Formats: sequence, structure tokens, C-alpha cells
Amino acid sequence: MRLPKYSLLGAFLGTGIALGGLYHQRSTRQAELAWFRHENALLHYKTYQSEQTRLAAATAAPAAPPLSPTRRDAVPEPAGSDYRNEGQATAQAALQTFAWACEQGDRAIVSALIHLEPEERTRVEAFLDTPTLRLRTRWLTAELMAADLLMLGILARPLPPADILSAVPIDTVGTGQAVAGTPRPIRLRLVNGAWKYELSSAELLTLASQADASLRPTQAP
Repeated sequence: MRLPKYSLLGAFLGTGIALGGLYHQRSTRQAELAWFRHENALLHYKTYQSEQTRLAAATAAPAAPPLSPTRRDAVPEPAGSDYRNEGQATAQAALQTFAWACEQGDRAIVSALIHLEPEERTRVEAFLDTPTLRLRTRWLTAELMAADLLMLGILARPLPPADILSAVPIDTVGTGQAVAGTPRPIRLRLVNGAWKYELSSAELLTLASQADASLRPTQAP
């Protein structure tokens, strides 16, 4: 027995409409789930901000002594997290990748994420060449120096967890973006299609003097 042509066409149309409805329902649910995740991350971020403000007020007493690069064992290890290597296609992805690389202790990746403007890099390189400090035995490049000092600083003042870090505000300023809500100010800059962590020579030399008083320059290089 052959079914009429119109019956077959109606069956196909009915199936197509049903599948389309299911696809639309699934897409709607995925969009709702993404919205709830974003709202949850924002809530965690606001809670984190409040807690950091409370802690800052409670500990605004004597400053802690400078960190020493030779006393890494004296710095508490951060708790495990779920930072991710998300590449550098966006500022938010580069920030997540930076946190991931710091947690892994991968100085090669961290140094590759560092950007210094040419004149800033020249000042740091001159500091590394200071004969009395013999810093070239420790750091071959300004970027490696920055990587070690940033990782050391983050051990003492960890970045927010990954879900909170994904919700921190990033304000665009030209080709650079400033990150708020982190223990120290962070600037990200788009360099040749990849976002990087931007530092000035003054910031890097300040990190060096905080880590080891013997690295405090007597004058700006």
C-alpha cells in the first residue's frame, strides 16, 4: 500500500518542525545556563571584593617584611585552583593564562606573557648589567626577571580564584586594558595580535627591591 504524496510531505514537515523546536529549546537552555554562570561569577567576585576590603582594614597595621627570593619556603603556598591556559586572543584569556602559568611555576610561559616598551626594557637591561649586583647570573633577560618577581609576589598575595578572575572588570584604554579587583594593579596590552601583561621599568625595579633589599637601586637607571 502506497501512502499519498501529501501524507509523506506532511510527515516530513512535522518531523522538521519538531526537531526545530527541540533545537530552539536546547539553545534557549544553554543561553540561560551561560547567563546563570555569569551571574554566579559576578556574585563571587563581589563577595571576594568585600572580603578583601575587610581584610585590608583588619590588617592595616605593621607592614610585612620584604620577601626574599631565597626564602620561598617561608611563603605559604596558594590553594589549588582551576586556572586555565586560554591563550592570549583576548585580555580576559591572557589574564587567565597568566594566572595559570604563575600557579604552574612556568617562568618560560610567564616571561613570554610579559611586555615592556623598548625604552622601559632598556632601563631594566641597564640595571641587570650593574657590575656590583651580578644579576646576569640570575636573569638573562628583563622578562625572566619580571616572571620570577611576579610569581614570587603572587605567592604572597594570590590572585582571585579562576571563577572570580573571569568576572573582574577590565577597562579598555586605547590598546591597553586595566584590571581592577586584583591584589596589585594589572595592565594588559595588545602586542602584535596577542594580549600581554605590561610592566614599566619603575614597577619592575620596585618589585625587585621588595623581594630583596640588596636589589634596591641607588638611583634610577
